[in-house]
Amino acid sequence: MTALEDFELSRVDAFFRRITSRYEASERVSALVITHLLGERPAFLRAVGRLAEIAAVLPKPKSIDSRALEQITALLPVDGLERAAFADPARALEYLEVRAAGRRIVLLDVGGYFAPGLEHVCADFSGQVVGVVEDTENGHQRYEALGKLPCPVFSVARSPLKDPEDYLVGQSVTFSAEALIRARGDILQGRPAAVIGYGKLGRSVAAMLHAKHVGVTVYDCDPIRRTQALSQGFRTTSTLAQAIAGAGVIVCATGNLALREDDFAKISNGAYIAWQDAVAQPGHDITPVDIDLHTIPANPAKGEPEHWHADFRWLLRVQEPKVVLQAEEVDGYAWRPCADAPTPKLAKLATRLVQHPRR
Repeated sequence: MTALEDFELSRVDAFFRRITSRYEASERVSALVITHLLGERPAFLRAVGRLAEIAAVLPKPKSIDSRALEQITALLPVDGLERAAFADPARALEYLEVRAAGRRIVLLDVGGYFAPGLEHVCADFSGQVVGVVEDTENGHQRYEALGKLPCPVFSVARSPLKDPEDYLVGQSVTFSAEALIRARGDILQGRPAAVIGYGKLGRSVAAMLHAKHVGVTVYDCDPIRRTQALSQGFRTTSTLAQAIAGAGVIVCATGNLALREDDFAKISNGAYIAWQDAVAQPGHDITPVDIDLHTIPANPAKGEPEHWHADFRWLLRVQEPKVVLQAEEVDGYAWRPCADAPTPKLAKLATRLVQHPRR
């Protein structure tokens, strides 16, 4: 991740100061802030702090800049973020009581973390949940699925101001996918592409691929969006299976689950899969290199039928080779040279990526 220069950080800070100077809160409430803790985010949090008392910051685990984390930890309470914790209404309520008991509080959300327990929290919290501000389409859908809301929810996910961001994210996804393909000694052109989802991000990805002279097939579960894609000159299919059959590149551009376990059996060998949330944690350089698809025998003891299993393999470049095992899954590990990879193809690929990490 490229660090912002001091003058860039000053411009960001000045922008937020201009915005907050225009508004004067009638009363000072508290805020719980879920956020991508990137390099410019301290300026955003300082702006929030001018309008509300920040009870805690919960950085999204895959987007934490170490310098930003150091700055914020020195000023504000910072807690770990786990979706499972907020999925349990009792645990969510307990957390709010610890951080903001008896206060009027606004929940700033990125991804619908507060949605599962919102009704329970609003009913039993010792203070008052004034409202929720949601930033993403995925989170928007989670709150929308609740039906009748127990408090106001303000979503900026579908604001016109988000369009430039979605366009740039689409560019980034396409650029990263092509960089990975080139790192493997392949080229993007000549590979038919399937774009799953034709929302704002999917439209950007499809347009970028088309600009690179890649044939694009679009699938969206919404027939209106499929019609929109067709009107823009893209081939469309009425089923996901038709879209991914024969695709050399598959881009998952939807906030919902795009590919399920059974879908991998329909994907061509050697196809590349990119999805919008496949972002490395800053400072941790990881590269997806292979998908091992195989069947798992039936397990009557667990009530599991025979099914397909996909192992995603990653190349990780680390500074400190310390390994913490997940005991319920594995019981050992070993560092091996690339030549000892399970297959010759994987050994060749790993060697190439190690020798030419930025090619």
